[in-house]
Amino acid sequence: MTAFKTINIDICIATYKRQELLGKLLKSLSKQTLINSIKLRIIIIDNDPEQSARLTVENFFYDKDIVYIYDVQPKKNISLTRNKALDFVTADYLAFIDDDEWAVPNWLNLLLNASQQYNADIVFGPVLPQFPEDTPEWILKGGFFYRNNKTGAVLTHGASGNVLIRAPKAFKNTLYFDPKYGLTGGEDTELFHRLYLLGAKMIWCNEALAYEDVPRERMTVQWLVKRALRGGQIYAKIYLKDYSLYKRITWFIKRISYLVIAIISLPVAFFMGKSSWVWVLRKLMANYGQLSMLFINDAYQEYK
Repeated sequence: MTAFKTINIDICIATYKRQELLGKLLKSLSKQTLINSIKLRIIIIDNDPEQSARLTVENFFYDKDIVYIYDVQPKKNISLTRNKALDFVTADYLAFIDDDEWAVPNWLNLLLNASQQYNADIVFGPVLPQFPEDTPEWILKGGFFYRNNKTGAVLTHGASGNVLIRAPKAFKNTLYFDPKYGLTGGEDTELFHRLYLLGAKMIWCNEALAYEDVPRERMTVQWLVKRALRGGQIYAKIYLKDYSLYKRITWFIKRISYLVIAIISLPVAFFMGKSSWVWVLRKLMANYGQLSMLFINDAYQEYK
């Protein structure tokens, strides 16, 4: 009989005052239908100095045959919290999933199979939004929370909500989240851009599903516009520093053009329904956000 090599996977979770959602995530991870060669360990880092997640974690694992680590990173900073999780990583693969998500039973198998099939260093999967029954129609129609791609598509950037990283030790000196993005967000975008520049092969696996409940406070024009502004600012902060003078000039002309087009289009979009004018307004704010980084140093701190 052929002996299969054991594959160790560490799953890292940064959490902050989301005990109920964290419990839902842990339950989904405990129900993973893993192939026999996979051994799982779950690393949970609590960003709450009051350790509000401790009881949830201890109660959940009390009668489970699952190896886990619980620790605390008290300073409010998502980068430092995720870095604390990375300090414990020793496995062959590293997965990240957010504390307000949950995964389908074959989530890890699908990410691992994609990594092996496409010889990929990093595999991203979709995070599908789940809306309450009384969600406004304009939110559903606008598609503001969706992101997908074709399985096997090669990417140049990604996010940490649903991701598997092969051989994390190989990226030891650069596998960290920059604390400068700890309150603004975008720390994952910066990290994966850095890994891409170092030659990491990054692909998409559309079948490796995770889900998240969209809270009501995110289903507002104000939240969507601020998120677009922040996204534009983070994009410019990460990418602009590597641009040549020619590329900077081209970028500036494009941003101004897109900004003007969005301003002109906005009145027309008002007659096409709320989802349309919010979509255009977000494009306007995203381009404004990029341009604003020419005059300011710090992006909007969404998580302050």
